[in-house]
Amino acid sequence: MYPLIIATAADSPIRDLDDLIRRARQAPGSISYSTSGIGSALHLIGEWLGAATGTQLTHVPYPAGGGFGYTDLIAGRIQLMINIPGLIVPNIRAGKLRALAVSSPTRYDVLPDVPTLSEIAPGLEIISWLGIVAPPATPPDIVARLNAAIRSAIAQPELQEQLRMAGVQPQANSPDEFRSLVAESIELYRKIARSRGIELQ
Repeated sequence: MYPLIIATAADSPIRDLDDLIRRARQAPGSISYSTSGIGSALHLIGEWLGAATGTQLTHVPYPAGGGFGYTDLIAGRIQLMINIPGLIVPNIRAGKLRALAVSSPTRYDVLPDVPTLSEIAPGLEIISWLGIVAPPATPPDIVARLNAAIRSAIAQPELQEQLRMAGVQPQANSPDEFRSLVAESIELYRKIARSRGIELQ
């Protein structure tokens, strides 16, 4: 599991989250942010941020991976990027980007000085996750064996360290727990999309 990160270029005039909100309120639509596409979790957290703070942010979708968004962010053609730690944290460490906020309910241990979105709007939080799935007709005993093997692998210190270096907080769960997580995420994303009038394209 991992948070999404809202970042700007290192030389951006936007200094912090409060400054971002102030600028967005002064000039609605003037602050643009890149994501990997319409309806993605990255897009939805940007929409949710706008709704929670009474601002109008302009969404600019890019192809999956966000490379074009990064180029335009550094060039000043857009003001923000919302993306995963694996893409943003290395560029923060290289001095090219500056994090403004993370979407996790508590501060992210990789960037402990960066505030959470919920610090300015309680309840404004999204955690992204990676999971492993099998075909729906897979026998329960096979699912149980796969789950046990995966949990055993994730428990290995070497793999945990590799995941943390990639910005991921290792967390293994049961098939039922994962099923609930998927259902909760779908409901949250559906709620945000409906409230902002976002439709599949």
